[in-house]
Amino acid sequence: ERAPAVEELFSDGVHEATASYEQGNPSLDTEVSVNAEFGYRYTGRWHASANVFYNHVNDYIAALNTGRVFNEDIEAFENSCTAADEDECLPVYRYSQQDAVFYGYELEAGLPLPTPAGDRLELLVFTDYVRGEFDKTGDIPRLPPLRYGAALQWDWASVNSELRWTRAQEQDRPGINETATGGYTLIDASIDWVFWKHDDQQATWFIRGLNLLDDEVRNSVSYLRDIAPEAGRRFETGVRVQF
Repeated sequence: ERAPAVEELFSDGVHEATASYEQGNPSLDTEVSVNAEFGYRYTGRWHASANVFYNHVNDYIAALNTGRVFNEDIEAFENSCTAADEDECLPVYRYSQQDAVFYGYELEAGLPLPTPAGDRLELLVFTDYVRGEFDKTGDIPRLPPLRYGAALQWDWASVNSELRWTRAQEQDRPGINETATGGYTLIDASIDWVFWKHDDQQATWFIRGLNLLDDEVRNSVSYLRDIAPEAGRRFETGVRVQF
């Protein structure tokens, strides 16, 4: 069970972080969920894990796009934006609840590859998926799409490195009054070097290359996906100290 949060009950105003107008619902009741999950793990020469789940939620609480907008110029609700600048009109979200189901899976497998003594080289493959549906009004908004990918991980002495490829499919079940998002492909690379270690203390130099293809990424779980894509190609470096 989950009681409604304060903002779900009493919000009534502009939420700048999500670029929306949020309306709470004081009549919300407690969510009650019945969940089933099955998992299997194998460890041997190679390793794998699989999880499948099915959740039925009575009175699931969600912020739903009403299809109306709030015109900040005149501080009024409208069925369509009349402001000269459309950025002055914010979508109106209202918290409501109805029965819903979620189901999906997570799969991962790792296969060690031949290397010189002392090294570890492993090929990792993975995929995950979640589907959510309301009993009456169709797709639940802001859910991630099907993802799958592979990673090559190489560890040598005090150096850990990874090259990762991830493919996310389009999210074409965005929910009522929501926009679909296109698929994208990510290639990320990282190197971590532990250059100092003493007992439980250590210092690590790291370098990351993220979204190396500079693909346009619209995050389907984000309220801001239409106006703020994820960052493009970027590089990060620094030192992490643990003590």
